Amino acid sequence: MRLILVFITLWAANTSFGQFTYQGKLIDVNTNQVIEGVNVKINNEKRGEVSDKNGIFQLEIKRLPTTITISHIGYESEKLVIESETQEEVLIFLLPKVNVLSEVTVSEENEIQSISDVEKYSVRDFAILGDQVFRLEYHGVFKKCILSVTDVLGKEKSSLKLREIKKVKRLYKSCDQLLYLLSASHAYPLRNNENELSLGPKIQIDTFNRFIQTCKLKIDETYYYVNKRHNGLTSVISKYDITKKENTQLKIIANKQQVQGYEADRGLIELSQYITNIDQAEGVTTNTNVRDIQEEGDFLLQVFYKPEYPVYICQQEEKLIFLNHIEQKIEHYQEEDLELEVKADYVLDENWMKKVVIDPKTEKIYGVFDFRKGLGIKEINTKTGETKLVGIIETATQNYETIQIQEGLIFYLKEDQTNGAIMELVQQRI
Repeated sequence: MRLILVFITLWAANTSFGQFTYQGKLIDVNTNQVIEGVNVKINNEKRGEVSDKNGIFQLEIKRLPTTITISHIGYESEKLVIESETQEEVLIFLLPKVNVLSEVTVSEENEIQSISDVEKYSVRDFAILGDQVFRLEYHGVFKKCILSVTDVLGKEKSSLKLREIKKVKRLYKSCDQLLYLLSASHAYPLRNNENELSLGPKIQIDTFNRFIQTCKLKIDETYYYVNKRHNGLTSVISKYDITKKENTQLKIIANKQQVQGYEADRGLIELSQYITNIDQAEGVTTNTNVRDIQEEGDFLLQVFYKPEYPVYICQQEEKLIFLNHIEQKIEHYQEEDLELEVKADYVLDENWMKKVVIDPKTEKIYGVFDFRKGLGIKEINTKTGETKLVGIIETATQNYETIQIQEGLIFYLKEDQTNGAIMELVQQRI
């Protein structure tokens, strides 16, 4: 069914025209409820906005007539032509989609949109926090590192030069929705107050890895942790209740055969850390850099004793969900009681990239699969274990780890077409 779009102009300006602010309010035509998170884009420009919690958006109109495109995963898309200046709020009624997408089609709704500038910098990493996008950028031939904050359409709000931080690696979003900048030796909490970006007190990376990175989910006053043992072959899931100050172990997930092999070969693994063909003088290695590389890339640990499948925990419909890929099943818990268990057949699909992406806004869960033309995004039905193809993104398989999804928008890093060494941050709708 075609979208029914009704707009009511409450006041029109006279025939003279100058730049003005166009304000609209988006409403569900059936329920009369406001619609948050709708993308409103000015055609042929990279400018646009997203409606707020009150369904309101504002656009700076520079010329008339101007065409805007309105799109949302749950509503039909439409183009609206603004022909005259108005200074009053315009009501726009959107029609919900009635048909579930059964196949991937090429439409304006899933076009790729760049939200970085490849002529100025390359994006090393990014993170999404609420309606803001944090980008870790490399500028110039010397790769000067800059951290910037934009909206979901790429409109920059603030930036911070990272001159004093050595060996910057990536960004990390914690279970309690805090953002950290990680270097080789330290983690730095990010502060973004009134569009002023700054770094908090540094934390030793070992402390960060042990106490912050292991937390994978926070529900009310309860924190859920996944601790790794046996080089990651064993996942221990536990929860900590702040109010009661109680720690409870919920489940241990492991491939017993792999763990047994690891324990049997542990002596050989420890011995291999000291085997070297590098000349030594008076007990001191002459090339410590090579020695460090050898230790970090230990063959047995990285090949034979590397976890085969990842384990994820998340919340969906107020239930605790364990994506127990090691045992090829999805488990639903209410408190600590197992209520539902289904088989996860997608684990056996040879095209599955062993990557799951969770949309924090909609709580939908997606798997990433290798397709000939790019990467396929399949929604995972946690109640049946079935998957449904909802989108294809045209990017190289080595970029699959960068994929993030929020409210139906897919964000990922893509190689620039003219310079493969430059990474571009793009988005497209599912």
